Amino acid sequence: MKRILFICSGNMYRSAGAEVILRKKLLDAGITGWAADSAGTLELGGTARPEDFGRILAEYGYEFGGRTKYVYAADAASADLILVMEHQHQYVLRGIVPEQDWGKIRLFMEFCFGSRAVLTDPSGFFSEDLYRETRDTLERGCDQIIEMIKEGRI
Repeated sequence: MKRILFICSGNMYRSAGAEVILRKKLLDAGITGWAADSAGTLELGGTARPEDFGRILAEYGYEFGGRTKYVYAADAASADLILVMEHQHQYVLRGIVPEQDWGKIRLFMEFCFGSRAVLTDPSGFFSEDLYRETRDTLERGCDQIIEMIKEGRI
């Protein structure tokens, strides 16, 4: 089983959203042998994920919820690909991933779209427009990941 791990700061919005979106897209595409997971670089003690973002994801049929998770060395070690939402997440992961595995740490926007931009963290803004923009970007990125899997590029 190959595993993609999405990382953001708190594991409340971006990485958790990417996880549920990719899981559904893998299922819908009939792709087996791949798993999606997520975690955050901040220890938030298993905080409940925001219902308002869950509502936005539910508009497109994604089930969202659960609690935040912190990224531990074992999480990173068991992943085949780690997609981070910001450059700072790469630096944090380089502190817990052995140097020979740094190549599996990639910026989500660069991996999916060829852009060095970061995916803005919608936390604290409480803007439905920003939540939808975040969802849509994650969805387009996960579509790219599905295509790469189908084509054998990852």
